[in-house]
Amino acid sequence: MRELRGEEFDVMGLAADDGLLYASGHPGPTQSLPDPLGVLVSNDGGRTWNPELLTGEVDFHLLRVAGDTMVGVAANYGAVMASTDRGETWSRLAIPTLTSLSLNPAQPNEILLVADGLLQVSTDTGQTFSTAPAPEGIFLEEWTASTAFVASSSTLYKSSTYAGPFVALPTTFNNVLSFGAHADALIVLSDQGVHISRDGGETFTLVS
Repeated sequence: MRELRGEEFDVMGLAADDGLLYASGHPGPTQSLPDPLGVLVSNDGGRTWNPELLTGEVDFHLLRVAGDTMVGVAANYGAVMASTDRGETWSRLAIPTLTSLSLNPAQPNEILLVADGLLQVSTDTGQTFSTAPAPEGIFLEEWTASTAFVASSSTLYKSSTYAGPFVALPTTFNNVLSFGAHADALIVLSDQGVHISRDGGETFTLVS
């Protein structure tokens, strides 16, 4: 059963880390906040939100947080921005057009992204990137504390490190649209619906 909670607003970027939720986007009809929202933070599972960073300045269409490191795609600036001091200072990253980006929860200075079908990794919080070996046709990636995942339109692959080797998971999908991973849980959105795994991707259940 879906549960609607908290304030209504236009969420463009969303991240979770250490019990907190982070969101960016545009204010809703009941919010007296500037547009764009910058970064809002919730410590009660999304029931209430408080403006914390870059209020009225930045609209992050993708946001990732791990420890004190934050990386976001600032749509209104046309730039990828990173902070290593929990948003006190920010720098622009010189990276190619990407389709996916994530931080390593265990090592926040490590960033994975997919650009032009290639997996790229940074170990210095985005100052430099190098190409990592990965299967052909990937366009999405995700990182948990123990596993790196990448996805093509039909297959998810996993590896214990970004350097591979990546092994295909047993289940194939009809046009993967998006996926997320946390610990042993994965959720995949495809043309067939929503697929959930609770065993690291060994099995999936179609739930809708």
